[in-house]
Amino acid sequence: MNAAQPETAAMKFGRLVEQLADEAGYDMGRGGNGRAKLAEATGMSVSAIGRMLRGETLPGPHQYQRIATAVNTSTNDLLIEVGILPREDHTDGAKVEVRSQNSPISPEMAADLLGVSEPTIRRMLIPSMEQAQRLQRDFDRRSSGGTAMARG
Repeated sequence: MNAAQPETAAMKFGRLVEQLADEAGYDMGRGGNGRAKLAEATGMSVSAIGRMLRGETLPGPHQYQRIATAVNTSTNDLLIEVGILPREDHTDGAKVEVRSQNSPISPEMAADLLGVSEPTIRRMLIPSMEQAQRLQRDFDRRSSGGTAMARG
């Protein structure tokens, strides 16, 4: 990285995951099998792990928890440390009241309210919001004693 180019979130994420993987016992050195073992533990491909560790890409939101578990940290700590989540939003597991729970809006309405009108951006944003809703429902079911998990 040159001095004129700031470190991206993907670069920070890759550097941190590599450090945590090494600390968790993965052999991340040259010639080691740490990348393959990390790929196995996270359900990601070895090439996706390589791109992530080099800071070329961030994993999908659905992969953060598996990565955090594989490197012995919490998802919140991992995302806060690299700046994906702001520190002030960290609630140490406390449930945050969501004002829209009583009258939820659709991902399409959220995109409209946010002023996202470009079709390509909407095609990326709306599925991400739908995935976030599925993950929240799964979390809520697990928190209330249910064991069902949606896939998607």
